[in-house]
Amino acid sequence: MMSFLLFLLSPFFGFILALRDVIISKNSVWKARISILTISVFIGVINATKIPENDLAVYLDIYSLAGEIKLENYLVSFMREPGFMILNYCMFSLLNGNSTLYVVVLSTISYVFLLSAIYRFHFLIEGKKSSLFVAVFVAVSFPNLLLASGHLVRQFLSFSILLYIFIRFLHNGSRIPRATKVLALTLPITIHTSSALGLLSLFRRRRRSVSLWNSSGYLFLIVFFGVKLPFYVSGLLSPLFGNIPVLGYALKRINETDTAWQTETLGFLSLGLLIFNYAVTYYSIGFRNIEEVIVVPILRVNTFLMAFIFSLYNYTEIALRFSLLSFFLFPLSLYLLCDRLSKKIVLVFLPFLVISMFAWVGYKLSYGQFHYVGLSRLLMPVNYIIYE
Repeated sequence: MMSFLLFLLSPFFGFILALRDVIISKNSVWKARISILTISVFIGVINATKIPENDLAVYLDIYSLAGEIKLENYLVSFMREPGFMILNYCMFSLLNGNSTLYVVVLSTISYVFLLSAIYRFHFLIEGKKSSLFVAVFVAVSFPNLLLASGHLVRQFLSFSILLYIFIRFLHNGSRIPRATKVLALTLPITIHTSSALGLLSLFRRRRRSVSLWNSSGYLFLIVFFGVKLPFYVSGLLSPLFGNIPVLGYALKRINETDTAWQTETLGFLSLGLLIFNYAVTYYSIGFRNIEEVIVVPILRVNTFLMAFIFSLYNYTEIALRFSLLSFFLFPLSLYLLCDRLSKKIVLVFLPFLVISMFAWVGYKLSYGQFHYVGLSRLLMPVNYIIYE
C-alpha cells in the first residue's frame, strides 16, 4: 500500500518502492496485487507522455469517434475486432473522452495481465524471489516490450491477456472444461486476431517422453511448411471473404505485406530472442521435475513461434507483429534461467541487469524512434501528468 501512496506523490519513487517490494516481501497475494497495480500504472503514465504517432495516433482517433456515433455503427466503421471496439466505446463514456486517461488505463490493463501472468508463473514454480524480480523488472524495462505497450496497444493488450490465460491453463488446465477454455481464448482474439495462435494450446500431446526431435522437430517442420500454404492462397481468398469483418481485414493486411525479408527489419534482437527462449526452455526440462506441467508446453510455444516467424520471411510486417510474442516470453525465459543459477552468480548478475536495463530504456525513451515529453514530471505528483 505504501508504494501506491508514494506513487501518487511521485510516480517514479512509487515505482522503485514497488520493485523493492517484489524482492523483499513474502508471498502475500495482497502485496503482490499492490505491486502489480503500482508498476502497471507507472507504465501507463510513461505512455501518457508519448507524442501520439503511427498506431497510437490511429487508435486515439478511433477512440475519439466513440463520442460521435452509435455503438452499432462504431463496430462496423473500422473493420477492427469487436472486443477492442466495445472496450473503446465503454472507456470513452467512463473517462469522459479524456485521451490521456485512455492511454494510462489501456496500458495499465495490459501490464496488469502481463505481470499477473509472471506472478502466477512464479507461484506455480515456487522459484527464487530473485528470479521473480528479474522477470518483473525485465517486463517493465526491456525497451522493445515497454515501447510496444504505447505503440501496438491493441496487440499488446491481446497478447497480455493471452499469456495470462495460458499460464492459468498450466496451473489447473486439466480441471477446466474445454468449452471454458475455448471461451477464454476467444477473448484476446476479439481484441487482435493474432491471438488465434492461442487456440493451439487446446491440443496437447499425450506422450510423456521428451526429446529434442519429438517435442520440437516435427512441430517445427509441420508449422514451417503448413503456414506457407495459407499465405500463398490468401490472394485467392481475399475477393471471396474481403467483405467479412475481421477476416476481410486480416486478409487485406496479409496481401499488403508481401515484401522481401530483411534481417535488419525483423531485427537480430528478435531472432536472437526466439532462439534464446527456445534454448532456455529446452535446457530447463528436468529441473525440479516440473517439465510435464510447465516447461514442455512453453517449449512447444517457443518452437511453434520460431517456426511460424521463420516461415513468414517474405511477410516482414506479419513476422514483426508475431515476434512481439517472443518479447512477452523473454521474462519467463530469464526467470527459468535465473532459477538455475547459483546465488553468487545471481548477486553479480542483478546489479548489472538493473544498471544496463535502466540505461538502455532511458536512452530509448530520450533518443529513440518515439518521442516522449515531460518525463521529468514522473518525479512530481501524478495529477500533474494526467491532468496537465
